[in-house]
Amino acid sequence: MAKFNGKNSLGARDIYLSRAVYNSHVLTNLLEVKEPTVETKQIKDFIKDERMLIGRINLHRHAIYPRTRFLKSFSSNPKHLALNFVVDAFEAMKKEYDRLLKTNQLDPATKALSELSIAKAYSSSIQNYDEHLKALQNAFMGFIKRKNRLDQISDFDSFIPFYMDFMKRSAADFPFTKSMYFLTRHISPLTSGMIIETHAGSYGDDEEKVQLFYKQRNFEQFKNLAYSHGFMIDKHVPWRLVADLNSPNMVPYIRAALGTKNSSAATVLEVMFKTPHSDDIPSIIRMMLKLYNAIAIHRPRTRIYSPAATVSPYSSKTSLSVCKGIKIIRRHPLNIETLARNYETGFWLDLYTRTRNVESGLHYKEETIQNIVNNSIDLGKKLDRSAALRYIITKFDNVEQFEGSLFHDITKMDMAEDPLATGQSVDETVQRSVQASNFIVY
Repeated sequence: MAKFNGKNSLGARDIYLSRAVYNSHVLTNLLEVKEPTVETKQIKDFIKDERMLIGRINLHRHAIYPRTRFLKSFSSNPKHLALNFVVDAFEAMKKEYDRLLKTNQLDPATKALSELSIAKAYSSSIQNYDEHLKALQNAFMGFIKRKNRLDQISDFDSFIPFYMDFMKRSAADFPFTKSMYFLTRHISPLTSGMIIETHAGSYGDDEEKVQLFYKQRNFEQFKNLAYSHGFMIDKHVPWRLVADLNSPNMVPYIRAALGTKNSSAATVLEVMFKTPHSDDIPSIIRMMLKLYNAIAIHRPRTRIYSPAATVSPYSSKTSLSVCKGIKIIRRHPLNIETLARNYETGFWLDLYTRTRNVESGLHYKEETIQNIVNNSIDLGKKLDRSAALRYIITKFDNVEQFEGSLFHDITKMDMAEDPLATGQSVDETVQRSVQASNFIVY
């Protein structure tokens, strides 16, 4: 019998082996599963393919987040929110679960499944991003205070190269734009508004998942009720319910929420969600302004001494007592209007393109970057800034390069027979393929 003892505290090798056992064998704890299997119709693997981004990308692979007007509180726990149709589906599921408990068809003594309550639900992606920016800003101030960098910043022009240096060092691991941040593992899938968690368990404790859920008699009814109300269960977080937009069982709740007889996943993603792209450049401008002003407030005045003449032609020592050269740097906080007046749209399109190039991990060559920037500027002049932004987005909004995506997994399998293939070579092959697929003749 398989042992499920995986924990995040294990070493790399042990955790890899234990997770492999869990992934292939955990569903054998279900009554209807006799052989190792990856998924059932009720329980899905959400760390493979693009399922990890459900409710976080639209059909065009653009990042999205819920419109707040479609969020609704649960009557059973008003402090939690989710998209309105998700709340309605869950409340109906809970009503049926409570009936089964009252009629003794479920075991009321089961620790995690003795009732259907909400432990976690919607989490604001905007608030998460704001907290992320605060961490980035603190990191930048630490970066700028080292190696006398601060003394080299006298105005916004001299600030820009240091900001770019910091961005190039950081953005691959800690994205700067909302569009990229919303797709990373830094942000919880709960931000989709389509997920409910009924237990506050440890995501990294496999034994807890098995003992409190998969081995419990109540779990059979739990998963069946979830399915009949349009939810999928996350195999790796068995207390997590994920709304299935394509489920016929979810359709009545979606139609009721939209007030229409017709509905589809595309309709939900189009109507109930919005993309963050339009705020990417304004967010960058606000961040840069805040960073520069933080420097100006922290050190409004710097006195820089120039060395006097050397003591002798043969001495490397200098004498500062005469102080022949003193330079005073005065830094003044700026405002948005000043930046808009001094830096044209082309500057921000260039900076945005370079930021997306680093944080997406696509790493286009400089020649390609220049072409993208020039084309976007041209579009901005002929049409508008929105058209320029949409053009840049087409070059970077792909999820195929992410580890765990279907394309990444297929590439990994195709290269598995190559004895010289490494994880890095797989990533590079995916990167080149995605770059090629993003090329649109302009």
